[in-house]
Parts: sequence; C-alpha cells; structure tokens
Amino acid sequence: MLLAVGMLASCSDNDEGSGTSAEQEEAAAEAIMNAMSPESGGAVTKTDEAVEKASTIEEASKGMDEPGISCGVVYADDATLSGTQGGVNYYVTASWNWMLSCTGFGIPETLEMGFASTREYTSTRMSSDDESDGNIKVSGIELLSDAYVVNSNVDNDGTQVFTLGNGYTLSSDISFTIVNLTYDKATMEIVSGTAEVNFSGVFNGASSATYSGTIEFLGNNEALLTMSSGSTYTFSW
Repeated sequence: MLLAVGMLASCSDNDEGSGTSAEQEEAAAEAIMNAMSPESGGAVTKTDEAVEKASTIEEASKGMDEPGISCGVVYADDATLSGTQGGVNYYVTASWNWMLSCTGFGIPETLEMGFASTREYTSTRMSSDDESDGNIKVSGIELLSDAYVVNSNVDNDGTQVFTLGNGYTLSSDISFTIVNLTYDKATMEIVSGTAEVNFSGVFNGASSATYSGTIEFLGNNEALLTMSSGSTYTFSW
C-alpha cells in the first residue's frame, strides 16, 4: 500500500504555482515508489526472485546436491509475473541471465543476475507502461550466513498517467542504486537496506523536473522514501 505522509515543506498553498510544484514532486514520488515496490511489480520483485534462486542453490548445497547451475556458467531464462495486491494490478515479462560464483572448492558464494523487463500496472492513483534493466548480486549463500545481502543497479523508463490533483502524463527515467538490501534467511523478508534514487521526468510533454532521494527499508514490508526537499513518503506491501 502506497501512502504519502509528507508534503513539500518549502511550499505554501498561498504561493502562486506552489500547488503545481507540490503535485509534480508527489507524482515523481509516486512513480519512484511504484518502480521499487513489489506491490506493483517493481525492483523488489526482481531482488526477491534473485534471493529465491540463491536460497534454492543453498538448500541443494546443504544436502550435498548439485546446485542446479554450474559455477561460472551463464544461464538464461524468461518469465512472466503478474499479481494483484492492495488495489494494484501488474503484469511483468522478464528475461534474466544468471551466473553462480564459487570458491576454489566449488562452494557457492555469490549469485549475479542481469535482467531486462517490461511492465504494466494500474492503481487507483497511477497507471504505467514501462521497461527496466539492471543487475543484481546476491551474497551470503554460504551456509554459515544468516542473511542474504543484495546490491543492485536498476534503471526504469516509462510513461505514467497520474490522476492526483489536475492529473499528469509523466515520462520518467528512474534509477536506483540498492545497497546492502538484507533478507533474513529464516523469514525471507527484507530487514534493512537503502537505495539511492535519481529521477528525471517530463510532465504533460512540457514541464521537466529532476529529483533525488533515498529509500530506507525498515523491515516488516515497509520502506521510507525521503526526497531531497525533505518530503517523506512511506510505502508498504
């Protein structure tokens, strides 16, 4: 569930044009949250998939079985993902390539994934048609680790129709640098991590804007987006 909990502190409703500026930043924040949230098939959907693959490899290693993919070999596969959650519907098609890195003794150590995907989603506030690509590295596959740690770079380009206020058509480019996104192995849920965000967009084909911000993953399927203006937004899934 996406929930805005902060507005532009520097704008007043009495200032000429402040509503437009505030609405544009809120539209950008909404697009950023949707590009990250698994509720709309965002970047966390990809990190979840990579961690699930890493878990399968680790489980095979516990039983001294073959991990399913050989060390140092690149594998490719395709998938279709879809879901409905919290009033959001999404449909994703993705192409992935995988490579498992191992120690000199053949023990799985890290899993790297590259991906390219297309996505459509619809919520009560925004609909989007976009595409993304990126890379993900999962460490912590070794048996003595109690967490998987993900580092990733993701770029998301698309067109959104935003229904807030006066409404916007938004062409956006959103990039994430995800740092130490940590999954507890016991629950397979995110417990911590951060992501740096850069956004550039064109509203209604005319007004352009750039924003930056930080996402902090709080655990319990919740995250906090802080825009460079100081505005904060929480989202959960």
